[in-house]
Amino acid sequence: SAHNTLRIDGVDQSQQGGNFMWLRKATAECTAWMNAVDEDCFEGMHDGYRGLADPVVHSRRITLDKRSRTIHVADSLEMRQAHTVEIFLHCAEDSALEPIAGGVSVTRGGRTIRIRWPDQAQGKVEIRTGSDAPIGGWVSRRFDRKVPAPTLVWTARLNGPQILRTDIDC
Repeated sequence: SAHNTLRIDGVDQSQQGGNFMWLRKATAECTAWMNAVDEDCFEGMHDGYRGLADPVVHSRRITLDKRSRTIHVADSLEMRQAHTVEIFLHCAEDSALEPIAGGVSVTRGGRTIRIRWPDQAQGKVEIRTGSDAPIGGWVSRRFDRKVPAPTLVWTARLNGPQILRTDIDC
């Protein structure tokens, strides 16, 4: 939840055991990398959710469409049962957020991006800013200091294999 990624059933892919220590650390790998004139693409996966009672394999494909200036994020989930899925996107502390159809616009320093969430009827969006319960909406620019900052959280209860598409127009 502290990174711009996906979380399953309220469990992070790696479990922190304190400052700079891990109790359980997911193994991640790059499975594809491509760059071309019109498009750049990265694919990766990790094993952080294979320990769940119903193991989940999460892979992510990030594509930059250079012509449309859009980042396409496709999260693929291989699972058999229902799971609560959250997607986190963290913003800088001085960002201004506005709801738009199917997503949110984020403005900072005179620039605006538009985020469009996965097209799932059961998906809900929450903005956390300086929240301790549930924890979220913080940024740390130096060790042991945190300040409130908006964190977007998309949540849905999903069953079976899924591909969740989030688009970011830059």
